[in-house]
Order: sequence, then C-alpha cells, then structure tokens
Amino acid sequence: MKKVLSSLYCILSLCLICFHPTNAQSAEEETSAPKIREIVFDLETTGLKCEEGHKIVEIGAVELINHVPTGKKYQQYVNPMRNSSKEALEDHGLSKEFLSSYPTFSEIAQDFLDFIGKDSVLIAHNGKKFDVPFISCELERNGFQTLENYEIIDTLDIAKDKFPEEPHNLNYLCSCFNIDNSDRVKHGALLDTELLAKVYVDLLNETPTVCPSAIIKQAIAENKKLEMIYEDSSKKVTTRTIIPNRMEYGKTFNEEGKEDYPLKDDKVYIKAYCELDQANRTFRLDRIIHIKMLP
Repeated sequence: MKKVLSSLYCILSLCLICFHPTNAQSAEEETSAPKIREIVFDLETTGLKCEEGHKIVEIGAVELINHVPTGKKYQQYVNPMRNSSKEALEDHGLSKEFLSSYPTFSEIAQDFLDFIGKDSVLIAHNGKKFDVPFISCELERNGFQTLENYEIIDTLDIAKDKFPEEPHNLNYLCSCFNIDNSDRVKHGALLDTELLAKVYVDLLNETPTVCPSAIIKQAIAENKKLEMIYEDSSKKVTTRTIIPNRMEYGKTFNEEGKEDYPLKDDKVYIKAYCELDQANRTFRLDRIIHIKMLP
C-alpha cells in the first residue's frame, strides 16, 4: 500500500510541476515567439541607372523565417521593351528578343509586392545603393508604392565589417564560406539570391572562413601551386594552375615601368606564373570563383 501511495505522490508532483503557472507561461512564450520574416532579393537590369531609363529584366527572391529558408521563392523575367547595355548583357545574357515574350514590370509589380508582404525585412547585396533604389524607381514610375518604408539589410555592409581587407563580391564570399557557386556562369537573379541567402546566414552565424587570400598567402610562403577557377574580364571561365609569388594592392608597375594590368586602387591582385599561359600573369582576387592548394 505504501508503494502505491508513493507512486501516486510522484505522479501528482509531476502533474503539479507540468501545470505550474510559470511553466505554462514558458510554454506559451515559446509557442508565441515572434517570427522574423526576411526576403532576400536580387535584380538584373538593362543598366545601372533607372533614372536614365534603364529597366529591370529579372527579379529573384527567397523567403527566410528566423534566418532559415522556407522553400518559398519568387522569380520573374520582365520585358524591358529596350536593349540592355553591353556590360549588363555580358553579365546576365538576357537579350531583348528573349525577354519580349514576358510581361512588363507594371504587369508583375503587384505580384512581387504581394510576395514580400508589408512587414518583411528586405536583404540585398549592395541593396541600399542599387537594388532598393532601382526597384523603388520602377515602382514609382508605374504608380506603385516604393520600398522606402521597409527595413533594409545590406549584406555588402556586413561583409565589409567582417572582411575589411577582402573583396566583397558574391563569388568571393561564396569561396570564403565554401558555398558551391559552380552553376553561376552568368548572373541570374534567383540563383544569385539563393547563394546570397546562404552567405547571409553564414555571415550572421560567424561561420569559420578560409578566404582565397589566406590560401594564396600560405602558397606564397610554402612555394606551393594553386588550382583556381577564374573569370576573366571577358566573362570567360577557366581552370588554371598557378604558382603565386606576391599580392598587390592598387596601382603597380612591372619591371619595364609600364602597367602590365589595368590595376585599380580598390582591388587586390595576384602576381603568379600561370601554367595555362606558360607566362607570368596578374589576376584579380575578386574574380576567383574557387581556389585550392595542390599537393
């Protein structure tokens, strides 16, 4: 009988603990925790400035809830009714002829606004200077509400804080976080958005990084070869084996006193022997898609 009473006492104690107001409140707080909805988005356009008549040709967006992708996506090609600039066409490859069968921006603007909702946080790379002003210009031009009242997170700003001495373009950041971007032969709004969402989460989570610059510096110190996937100025992607000998910052000159590459003050470059070309070459660090040390 004592054993039975002891068992009943234990059960009653557990029930009291489970239904204690403090515990009930904690459970309620857990289930009612606010959900943060974020929309990562990207644009492809006919040129850099909307105010000069350039238009959007593609929009891509993905939904995150509490920094986790939900699988909900938005992608739309847009008929700009004009040609893209030479530089823009080289980036995205979307011709006027290809886009002519798709709806205009005024026809899809509300669908995009419905997808992002009213209370979402918007995330874009260089979004504060390019993506948000550009799409707001298009929205205003077509009689829709702009994005000026949304909270904007610019991943370019986060990347600059985390990697102050590194390039900050999407390919390079993917390399730092070991994110597979091998499908990124051309810029594409949805693909770039999906890659950016991964980069954003890794930036927030302080994911360990090994950026190409660290691998290059190690190779120089140990006189090792590197294999890299590289996109040149004509957008051609090649796999090269190089032996790096130094890194350069800003404008430099070769031994003959002439520029051997159009160096810019805000870029980082590698001087290396390239086995593909069988000659010494200069490569831009921010054009490296992937790099690894060879045995």
